[in-house]
Amino acid sequence: MNCPGINFDITVTAGFYSQLAGVLAGFAFTALMFLAATRVSSPERGHAFADAIRILVAAFISLVLTSLDYAIFAGEPSTLYKFITSGEPIIGVGFAVSGALVIYAIVLTLDAATRLVVWPSAFRPNVGTSTRHLLAAVIAPLLMYYIVQAVQQDYEVARYGGCHGTVPLDYLGWGLLFAQMIISWVEYPLLFSRRTAKPPEVITKCAMWTSRLLLAISFGSAVAIAIVGAELRQPGQDANPIVPAVCLIVMFLAMSGMTWQLAYTAPVTRHSKVVFEKTENWQELDHWHVEGLEPRLLRRIRQDFAEPRSAEVFELLSTLEDGSASVLGVERLQTAVLIISRGDFQELLRVLEMAHEDWRAVLEAGGLQYDDWALRLDQELGFPDS
Repeated sequence: MNCPGINFDITVTAGFYSQLAGVLAGFAFTALMFLAATRVSSPERGHAFADAIRILVAAFISLVLTSLDYAIFAGEPSTLYKFITSGEPIIGVGFAVSGALVIYAIVLTLDAATRLVVWPSAFRPNVGTSTRHLLAAVIAPLLMYYIVQAVQQDYEVARYGGCHGTVPLDYLGWGLLFAQMIISWVEYPLLFSRRTAKPPEVITKCAMWTSRLLLAISFGSAVAIAIVGAELRQPGQDANPIVPAVCLIVMFLAMSGMTWQLAYTAPVTRHSKVVFEKTENWQELDHWHVEGLEPRLLRRIRQDFAEPRSAEVFELLSTLEDGSASVLGVERLQTAVLIISRGDFQELLRVLEMAHEDWRAVLEAGGLQYDDWALRLDQELGFPDS
């Protein structure tokens, strides 16, 4: 019987992986420096990218460790095939986690950019959401599949031979892969569809723990490859199947946890086509309409001020459309004025005068000075499509 063996030089392939990890580390470092410069040049807007920066730091460190591990791996003699095939899934877990961190950083960056856009279009595809779906539904199962293949195609062949048949590691690997597919393709869509708006501090805490745990996995991968290498270099030592089994379990926990995290922290869409359609409410407000104002602000005006005073309030607030305040979003400043005045017309006049002189003071007094202002607007005014 012709039993297949390992038909490629793993050490040569490890050299290519080391180069790839180094290139990705360079990209992560470049993105990190760019976002750091954004925080310096525009602290208020740069603060929105804090979560992405945290993930990028973890990704950069993880990729540097992975590149170093693969470089050492590439220098090993091919005669140490037991050590090489045992170490392949260990380093593979660290590399897979590093790649997932990079893509997760992209997701958080796109989410932050979406929050900072003053008037996003309801018809433009949400790139951040699409990338989130790609990571959860495609990349997470694919990375899990690669680790399963590393165990079955290389480790098992080196330990048991090419015609070894089915072993417990096969059941474990395919079982965990199937579980990951269920989580990515069934549980994730359900969690995503039932998501609710989360406070910024909750999202930040989730990003912080994700970066810590996945970075810990990368460090653990580097330590494990050193321990396994020291043992398997000894004469007569054999590769213990516990090592690849642990790799499979750790990889599954990392990918399933990230999939849950992606659904749990997904931002709630704040825009809908209904904002742009003609409805009965729009017909009632046609005589007030000024391009750039959303109906939810008008509803708040009518709630705080009775007619005909509400029409006058609207005209006064529309004067805030010009000047430097437009850079931050007109609705943000107008809402801050309404929050402070609380239905008092004389107080509204005073706050309007303050807003024309120092809009930053009005945003601070209205509680809309931080990067969670979009969420606060939803809490104060309701969603645009409500």
